[in-house]
Amino acid sequence: MASRFVPFILLCALISWMSHIPGSELSYPLPFDGGDKLIHLVVFIFVGLSARWALSHGFLPPAGLGVAFGAVDEIHQYFVPGRYCDGWDVLADAIGVLVGCALGHYLFFGTEVSHEPT
Repeated sequence: MASRFVPFILLCALISWMSHIPGSELSYPLPFDGGDKLIHLVVFIFVGLSARWALSHGFLPPAGLGVAFGAVDEIHQYFVPGRYCDGWDVLADAIGVLVGCALGHYLFFGTEVSHEPT
């Protein structure tokens, strides 16, 4: 059962490592304004999927874990030179986690999404 946490832990470690890169060292072109929000959304869909895989009982615990990680990661960026904490990023992270958890619930457990423990 503990091995189910490996994808979640590795993904969170990768995100944390990327978040620790100073802003001056980041240079990636975005196709439109706010493109980073789309990146946050997509990445955190995978956080939601991996959290849902790790915590197979209910919908709220993995969703809460993923959203909490997203918020803590944004706070971490506040302390990294050239980076900042953005509430819109937290919102994009949270939406991604919720989509990922819902998708994971359907893919992994084959049932409709509910808030009841499975």
